[in-house]
Amino acid sequence: MRTFLAILLLCSLQSSYAQKKIYIIGSSTSACVGPININDCYVSRLSAFYNQFAPLDTTVTTIAASGYNCYRGMPTGYIPPYSGADFQPNPAANITYALSNNPDVILVNYPSNAYEFLPYDSIMYCLRTIKETANAAGKVCYITTSQPRTQFNAAARARLKVVRDSVMNAFGYFALNFWDGLTDPTDLSILPAYRVAGDDIHLNGAGHQLLFQRVQEKQVFNIGLPAQFLNFEAQFKNGQTIVKWMTTQEQNLINYTIERSSDGVVFKTLQIVAAKNSNRVSSYSVTDAQPLNGWNYFRIVTTDKDGTKKNTPVFKVFAATQKLSLQKIVAAGNQLQLQLLNKTGLTATIELVNAGGAVVAIQQFNLNSGLVTASINISNLTNGVYYVRIITTEQAPIIKSFVKN
Repeated sequence: MRTFLAILLLCSLQSSYAQKKIYIIGSSTSACVGPININDCYVSRLSAFYNQFAPLDTTVTTIAASGYNCYRGMPTGYIPPYSGADFQPNPAANITYALSNNPDVILVNYPSNAYEFLPYDSIMYCLRTIKETANAAGKVCYITTSQPRTQFNAAARARLKVVRDSVMNAFGYFALNFWDGLTDPTDLSILPAYRVAGDDIHLNGAGHQLLFQRVQEKQVFNIGLPAQFLNFEAQFKNGQTIVKWMTTQEQNLINYTIERSSDGVVFKTLQIVAAKNSNRVSSYSVTDAQPLNGWNYFRIVTTDKDGTKKNTPVFKVFAATQKLSLQKIVAAGNQLQLQLLNKTGLTATIELVNAGGAVVAIQQFNLNSGLVTASINISNLTNGVYYVRIITTEQAPIIKSFVKN
């Protein structure tokens, strides 16, 4: 009788655990190339972390393969713009195959293959398509950044950094940073502590430990909200900001409150949207017709029927609402470099003002549209604090301080 009860209890416990699945598509890093011991691979570490206690309820499956670029992970049936076999989707290791196994979470890890020559927009289109395919199926999907490569030349390393920035900007919370902390900031190579001896491409066990920590910290299964968020993002376009989000498995929700902030600390309500309370994929969007100039920070607050409120992590977008904005200012040696974002061609007068308020230099520029650089000679200025004042007939002056050393 006791044996029967023990078996019954065990079966009850096992059935109460909902089996969770992580599927990983990508290349050699996720195929566990690099660590001497397979248990040191970040994939193995994830499996061990999620299965610390019996009954084991989480499977972590990698279908990654060495040498794969992101086109190998595109949906089955997709026809790439490149004819080579290395750019064709692999039906046994792509997003379609991963989805066929009904995972809870998908990780996409294509760190560098073909990134030294693929156009940036092609790389991002590839990664966006994979994520959107997963989201449309109601699955959470995280995209990793590029990773450093010591073997690459300086130009190719710089391209990897651009890809890192592009992934972080495009996917926000759903990006996994596999670059920072692993990369030597001086030459963008792999830091010595994380290199595989005689390899110059892959990460060792210590490097994989850092990758594991990045995934583990993300809490990929749940961010503590009463709906499964598949995506949330803000896009600035045509003078407006569009806030979008996708959910599934909504339960007992009244509404979503979209909040905006100028500093990421103090938030104010922008709009309230009724929840659909659907177990299917639901898409939402609101338009901010009067965005703040510069960084706009957002969060989405869920309100339950019992009044409980929870919010997403903060996400942001840069809105250049003025015709001319100052993006960057660098005083190096005898030159002051101003990086300006200009919506339309215009003429600007740039003044340099000392701490006492006197104009010490003045120069006029005819600025083309787009991102432009204006250089001013400051060799005649003594060391100290100065102010740049950019004057146009289109808007209020832009004023920014700088230090000449």
